[in-house]
Amino acid sequence: MRALEKGEPVSGRVEVANRGGLILRIFNGRFRAFLPLSQMTSSRTLDVKRSRKKNAPKSAQVGKVIEVKVTDVNDKKIVVSERALVQERGVKRLKPGVRASAQVVSLSDFGAFVELSQDDPQAPRLEGLIHISELSWSRVAHPRDILRVGDEVDVKVLDVAPAEGRRPARVTFSLKQLQADPLLETLDTIMPVAMPEPSVDEDELLDTPLPGLMDICSNLLTEEGIDAVIPGRQAVEQRVVSQDLELWLTNVVVEDGYNLLARAGRQVQEIHVVTKLSRDSIKMAIKRATSALK
Repeated sequence: MRALEKGEPVSGRVEVANRGGLILRIFNGRFRAFLPLSQMTSSRTLDVKRSRKKNAPKSAQVGKVIEVKVTDVNDKKIVVSERALVQERGVKRLKPGVRASAQVVSLSDFGAFVELSQDDPQAPRLEGLIHISELSWSRVAHPRDILRVGDEVDVKVLDVAPAEGRRPARVTFSLKQLQADPLLETLDTIMPVAMPEPSVDEDELLDTPLPGLMDICSNLLTEEGIDAVIPGRQAVEQRVVSQDLELWLTNVVVEDGYNLLARAGRQVQEIHVVTKLSRDSIKMAIKRATSALK
């Protein structure tokens, strides 16, 4: 009975599934406990809802054994939580920087909630948030633009916060930090080391200036503090990155200035800017140079 009083883990076998959740038999069947839908792991909640839609005569959950934590005991009923137990265990074992496999379980305006695989060695079924800013290096208007519920994704653990008072344990993940940062890209990183022979169409693209790029270079040369703007190597990518011209200020260290990466359609080209301006100043100069074309 100590588990009833102190919230220790107990195992329960599902006896009945109803609209509100599951009824479990705990302590060798001596007591009945209620596991609300809101206190199940998200993957289990989705399974229960799918069974309802199929009008199955008997829930697939009946007969399953679930580890739970007792959260409330009164004269009328015992309430348990699977989610609380999974989160508490997971945050004790999971470390920032770890890579894990997860499934998208819900989407909101501010991000995507994912649940780690049930086979995860550290925190099976633990749930956490990928904030919208951590979904992609590119701007994302809404998570549904790049993800769907049920998608399998690889994530990186950013932060692990244990439960404190009434605040539940929380974990945040990143999708984009397992992808290459475009600001670190050069032609050497985005193109294969051994380039295939270009086709006739690719030869034509290589001879075609990126739309609007020469005008931007000319505008940059009018900026005070910029000594030279030198178009560099050009290549053709295997896929379309963006139909519109995109200009990236890379993080590559250059002694006499900065390298830019221009991309439009499948075309990509390096631009070298000779200047002693600070990084913030060159960003403003690029913004003015590109805005002048609009």
